[in-house]
Amino acid sequence: MRVLIIDDGPDKKYKWVQEIIVDLGFAYDVAECINQALRNIYKSPKRYQALILDMQLPRYMSGVEMVGKGGEEILKRTERKNIIIPTVINSTMPLRDEYFAKYKSFYGILPIYNKAFLAKFLEDSQKGIF
Repeated sequence: MRVLIIDDGPDKKYKWVQEIIVDLGFAYDVAECINQALRNIYKSPKRYQALILDMQLPRYMSGVEMVGKGGEEILKRTERKNIIIPTVINSTMPLRDEYFAKYKSFYGILPIYNKAFLAKFLEDSQKGIF
């Protein structure tokens, strides 16, 4: 199984996530902006079985243009193309599950340092349960 981590600062926040992914025997890629993430997903939609998504993302690698809920743009665009990949959202923004329930890809909001939640998400994604 391959996971795409989408965050503009993945090494700072995601060390524990990366360790769990590797411990479970999965591989991962990192995208640091909206355009890079969409390029990765569109290029090969079946490559990823799970997404871990930050909400505050720059549109481009330069980071000049910040988008408040940029991560949500990824959900909207992929679902518009009928690309459904189980997704958990990790953000410092206060978020509610109810807001994201409208997206078929949405699995849940990742509680920080909750290894059990992350492991269950990855296992469910691998089995196609979400």
